[in-house]
Amino acid sequence: MPGGIRNANRATPAALYLGMMLPILLYLRLSSGRRQGQLLWNGGLLLATACLAVTFSRSGYIAAFIATLMFLVRWHRLAFRGALVVGIVLIVMAELSGSPRFSVRGIVTSPQAVRMVELYAAVLSAPPEDLLLGVSWRNWHTALEGALPPIQDELRMGLVSLPRTLKNMYLTFLVEHGVVGLFFVLLVFITALKTVYEGSIGLSEHSLRPLLWAIFSSALGFMVNMLFFDSAYFIAVQVTFWLLLGLGVGITLVFERSALRSYRWLETQLMVEMERSAEPAADQTGGGGTYRSQGERSGVGA
Repeated sequence: MPGGIRNANRATPAALYLGMMLPILLYLRLSSGRRQGQLLWNGGLLLATACLAVTFSRSGYIAAFIATLMFLVRWHRLAFRGALVVGIVLIVMAELSGSPRFSVRGIVTSPQAVRMVELYAAVLSAPPEDLLLGVSWRNWHTALEGALPPIQDELRMGLVSLPRTLKNMYLTFLVEHGVVGLFFVLLVFITALKTVYEGSIGLSEHSLRPLLWAIFSSALGFMVNMLFFDSAYFIAVQVTFWLLLGLGVGITLVFERSALRSYRWLETQLMVEMERSAEPAADQTGGGGTYRSQGERSGVGA
C-alpha cells in the first residue's frame, strides 16, 4: 500500500492517536446508561480498533495495548483478562509465523535494530559537556556526523527537514537538551501524571474517577510510545496528549479534597482575622467602651 496509511510517516502517528483514544472510548462506553449510547460507543470502539489494525504500526500496537490494559485492569477486570489473553495469543501467533516485522526474533536480529543500537552507542559516547547540556534544539544530527553513514529516512514538513534517526523521543531530548533538559522534561511528565493518578483514586466526585483513569492510561500509552518513535514531532498526537493531560490535571485541582480543605481553611482564617480586626473598632465607638467590653469578656462585673 505505497503512499497509503501503511506509510510509516502516517501510520505510526495515526496508530498512536487511535491508541490514545481507546481508553476514552472505553470510558464513554462504560459510563453510558442508555442502550443507544452503548451501541454508539461500541461502534466507535470497533471502528477505532479496525483502523488501528490496518496501520501495521508496531509501536502503535504497543501503546494501544498498554493504554487499554491499564484502563481495564481497574474498571473492568473481565475485559482486562480477555484483552490480555487476546494480546498473548497474537504475540505467540506472530512469533510462530516467523514474520520479520512482528516476531521478536525478527525484530531483534533485523538490520534496523542493529543500526539503532549502534546509534544509541554513538549518542551515549558523546563528550560529557554535550551529554550534560545537549547540542541545542534540532542540531543533534550534527553531533553524529561521521559516526554512522548518512541517513535517508527524513520527514519533510514544508521547508523544514526533520531527521528521524533516533526513533526514541527520550534519547532525542537527551541529545538536544542534555541530562539537565531530560530531567526537567521527565519532571513535568511525572508531576502531571502523579496529579492525575491521585485524582483518579481520591477525587471527591466519584463519577470523574473513571475519566481521570482513562486520561492517565492514554498519557501512559503515549509516553511508552516515545521509547520507539519520535511522537512529540507530530502536532496532532502531541496536542491531543497535552489536552488530555491538562484536562486531567485541571479536574483534579478543582475537585481534589485536599485542595478544597486548604481553600476552606484559608477562608476560615481570613474570616477570623477580619473579625478580630473589627472588634477594636467596635469597642472604641461610644468612648470608654473598650474597658467595659474587655471587662465583660473577662468576667468582671460593672
